[in-house]
Parts: sequence; C-alpha cells; structure tokens
Amino acid sequence: MAKTGALAVLLVATVLLGAPPASAQWTTISPGVEYAEFSEPGPNRAYVVRVARGAAGVTLDTMIAQGTLSAGRETVSGMVARHDDALTWWGRAWGGRYEILAAINGSFFDLTTGVPEGGMVVGGTYAKRFPHLSGGSGMVWKLDGSAFLGGCVSHPDDRNYVTWADGTTQTIDDINGPRGDGDLVLYTIHRAADTGTSGGGIEIDVALDMPLLIRPQPSAVEGRIVAVRDGSGSTPVLFDHVILSAAGDAADTARARARVGDTVRITQELRNYARSCADPQAGDWTHAFAALGAWPPIVENGTIPCPDGGSSFCSNVAWTSTYRPRTATAVNDSYVYLVVVDGDGMGGMVGMNFRQLAEFCVNRLGATWAVSHDGGGSSTIWVDGSVRNRPSDGAERPVANGLFVARVLPPDFSTVLGTDDTVETTGATELRQGPGTQFPVRTTLSAGQAGIVRAHPANGALARGHHWWLCEFSGTPGWVAEDSLRRTGGPGPDADADADAGAEADTGADADADAGADATADVPAETAADADAPGRDAIPEGGVWIYQEEGCGCRAAGRAGTGGLFATLALLGLLAAPAALLRRVRPRSRAAHVGPEAGAPAAAEPCPCVRDVPDPGRRSPDSERSKTVLQDFSPPA
Repeated sequence: MAKTGALAVLLVATVLLGAPPASAQWTTISPGVEYAEFSEPGPNRAYVVRVARGAAGVTLDTMIAQGTLSAGRETVSGMVARHDDALTWWGRAWGGRYEILAAINGSFFDLTTGVPEGGMVVGGTYAKRFPHLSGGSGMVWKLDGSAFLGGCVSHPDDRNYVTWADGTTQTIDDINGPRGDGDLVLYTIHRAADTGTSGGGIEIDVALDMPLLIRPQPSAVEGRIVAVRDGSGSTPVLFDHVILSAAGDAADTARARARVGDTVRITQELRNYARSCADPQAGDWTHAFAALGAWPPIVENGTIPCPDGGSSFCSNVAWTSTYRPRTATAVNDSYVYLVVVDGDGMGGMVGMNFRQLAEFCVNRLGATWAVSHDGGGSSTIWVDGSVRNRPSDGAERPVANGLFVARVLPPDFSTVLGTDDTVETTGATELRQGPGTQFPVRTTLSAGQAGIVRAHPANGALARGHHWWLCEFSGTPGWVAEDSLRRTGGPGPDADADADAGAEADTGADADADAGADATADVPAETAADADAPGRDAIPEGGVWIYQEEGCGCRAAGRAGTGGLFATLALLGLLAAPAALLRRVRPRSRAAHVGPEAGAPAAAEPCPCVRDVPDPGRRSPDSERSKTVLQDFSPPA
C-alpha cells in the first residue's frame, strides 16, 4: 500500500512538473549550427539552436516584417521566405547570399503599426536608433564574429555627425524617424521605398561604399553625393544609398555645403551602459552587423540578476509568477543560442517565468549572458524549413522583426553584361530599388525600353533566383533582372576589368585607424603605375590574375601566365611596384581569401589577400557566365 501510494504521488508529480531534465541530443543542421529540444520540469519544452562562434561561412542577421519598418507585421516564416537567398555584405563585399537555417521572433512592437520597439542593425546598416538611455538593446553580432549583450545606449551629438567635403560637420538627429524642424535625419531603404517627408527641406542622395555601419571617429562610412533635391520630399532610396534629409536651420546648413560629386563621411558612435542606464558597461558597437531591441537581460556575466526579487527591476511579476511562452538569445565563449519555450497550455506546456528561463540558459546551456525577447503568442522558432514549436495562438502570430542564422553561399556573378553596355528590356520589366525581388519596384518599364548599365560592385550578382544589374532608364537608376535585358551595344563585359576594384573597400584617411578593416583607398581604373601592365585580353588561356591587398601582410603577387618563370618575375616585380598598383584589389568575381605569409604581423580581422583565381572575364565559347568565385566568409579565429 505504501509503495502504491508513493508511486501514485510520483505519477502525479510527473504529470504536474514534468520528467526530470534529460540530456538533449544535438542534431547538425549545417556545419557549426545545431538544433536540440529539451524536456524540462513544468512541464515545459524548450527548442534551441546553437551556433558555434567562429563557424566558417555562418552569420546571424536580423529581418524586418514586410521588408520595411513602415509596412506592418509578418510571420517568422514569411520573413524567412522574404530574406532567404538575399544578397549580403557579410565578408565585407557584396556577392554572397543567405541560406537561412533557423530564425526566431524579435522585439516587442506596436500592435497597431507593427513598428518594433527599440532599435535595429540590419546587415550592417544601423536602420533604427535605439532609444536614448532607455531600455535594452539585446544581443549584438559584429562583423568579426564576436557578440555581446547591449545595454542602455546613448548617441552623443559630438560623436554622430556628417562631415561635408569642406571639412565642416553636422549632427545626425535620427535614423529613419520622423524629421522635425531643424533636424538632419538619415533615411535608408529599411524605412520604406522613400523618405516619406513633405517638401520644404532638402534631401541629399548619397551612394555609399558599404552599409551604414556604426563607425566611430576617426573612421567613417564614405559616400558620394549623386543628387540634391531642394524643396521636395519623399525621395526614393536605393538599397545601398542613404538620404540626408534636413529641415529648417539644418537644411540651410546642408544646402550651403552639399554639391553633386562631393564625398561625405558619416560617423556614428554608441555608448553602452548597464541596465541602470547610469553606469558604463563594456560593449563596443563598432562594426555591429546585427542587433534588435530585447528586454530584460536575464543573465549577466554568468549570474541571474533577480534570484530572489527585491529591487524595482526584479519586482516585475514575470520574474516569479507569470508563466508564458518565451523567446531569448544567449551567448557564451563558444556558442550563440536561439531559445524558444512553449506555454499557455499548448501541448500541455506551462511556460516559464524569467527566472526559470534564466536558469535554463545558465544550467542547461552554460550561457554567460542572455536576454529575453517578445514572448507569449509571438514566440516562434523556425528551423530547417518549418516551425518547430507550438505557438500559443494556435498559429504563427505576425510580428515586427526577427533574428536568423544563415549559411553564406559563395558569390555567383554573371559576366554577360558590363559597365556602360547599352541594353533594352525584353518585355514588361520591373525596375527595383535593390538587387532582389524583396526590394520595392520603382517603376515598371515597357518592352523595348533602352537603358545603360552603370558601374556597381554587385553587378551580375545572383540573388533571389536572378542575376541583377544596376541600370539607368531615362535618367532613373534601378536594378533589373538579367533575364529581362538584352544587350544592344557598348564596350562589353571585358571593360569591367578594373571598374570595381576597391569599390567596396574603405577609403580616406581612416585607412590606418580602422584596425584590420579592409582599408584600401579607391584609385582610378587607369593609373600611371599600371598603364604599361598587359591588358586582360593579353592573358593567355589558362593564365590567372593574382592580386595583393596593401598592408595585410600577405604574399604579394602579380599577373602571371602559364609559365612558372614569368610568374616568379611578376611576383618580384609587383613586390616593388608603387602603392597605387597594390591597391588594385578584389575586382568583382575574382576574390579569394588566403592566409598571411609566415612571419607577417597578425591582423585584427581576416587578411583579405587574393590568390590565383581563373579570370572569369574571359568567356569560353560554350559559357555565357563565370561561376568560379572563391571567397572565405569566415570571421577571424
């Protein structure tokens, strides 16, 4: 009888609390990315993706519902479908594209507008500012593969500014927010297809040489002014442009300085604070690649901030007595974790409070830092093609944004067209604001409309099932899928030999200040240093181009043919060549990272040397495009 009673009690306890935790079985989704499900007391079920820090060819990024901050909400699955196979700048060059492996929901949001709370960094672009000294900023993933938990942040006026060509500076007041009188606001394509502003101010269209990264002084993101619109608003925004929009006194300042063709520099810096928003906290936002608003922090430096409640921060009932579905991100020295927990009775699961979620992250995952995201019916985890948890609404809830893990596929560039080629449309054709079907349509062109291909480092890149080209039709620039174009004339693909060299590299005086970044200066396509160099057409069949990036500590090399003696002489010749020649680096479609030579000083980031790669500019009779592009997208060890 006693045994029977004890067994009954045990069975009841098992039903109410769940079985004791068991070791989870990790399944590999892709090298460096694994998935597991945990059965926890409660009963509760947790779904976890872990990403090995430093995994080659793997990155995290954020995604926005409907593609823009102003378009409303979307399910996690819908956002994955929208962003999968999209072009990325991961690897410090346009060309790679995402194969999304897993994703979770992100920030709290306005239920009416769908605008996420907090800020966002999307693919390297600071797309929405985090509130000034208010709330948290979630997990931050950087270009070098490092991660940290952001806290409260500030944007000091003297550290966030535009530098005009005459050297004067002007403070940035916001990014993708409403423009008030006297404000200078930066607009990117993440807000909407256009700036949404009224007339009366001035809008300056700047083509950037990289995403709108957070780069503190003396570094900056550089760009060239391509248009100035005075007195009219709602300027369209191309995917790699930024619109400097000013009103009132700020417009007067910008109007006196902005000239088409000028180079401008955009400097941004965030100061990181603890959750008190008073005490400075470690966390360098320089080159942040992905981040979104998340609150509260539930694990800080290996400890749980509210083990027993007591402080005002810990008085929230969610710490102790509110059991709901939860979403979180967590990190330690080895992994980044994406976590979702079921609840609200779905599948019999109870859900967790913040303390239980924190204990799970520490005790089961070994996390040293963790932060909670929006939970409840929003909690969703998508892994390898399907939603794995059971959302408590009974179906996926449309949300504002999300965080995903992706494998970066190697670039695939077409060489069918070239800069300054003339083209015509083969039918009704969409002119888009970026290279991919996820970007807004700027206009629809009729069949037979004539245009011209403009220079861009992403020209010919494969994304979203098409190769894309930056073209101009009747003065309107935009991106067109290659299969909607027919070449009618022009210099041809081979004219692109050096048109893109250095186009995606850093420029200007911050080359040495930007520790280990791809800091190479732009140089003309034809310089005195290389005027006598053999042209690409002179390369014998089977020959290769070998390039070297200045200052990266890699072995320099030159143009080499099939003969070993010629290759050796070219190597020695280029070693003694002027710096301008050494700066002819990473032409589109020919980049491949190799390691530094023995004895070279260690770089803070991957040495972006390029090695021998068959020249895709030479098309064989039976091949219309080259698909031999080698690039290492892995972060530094």
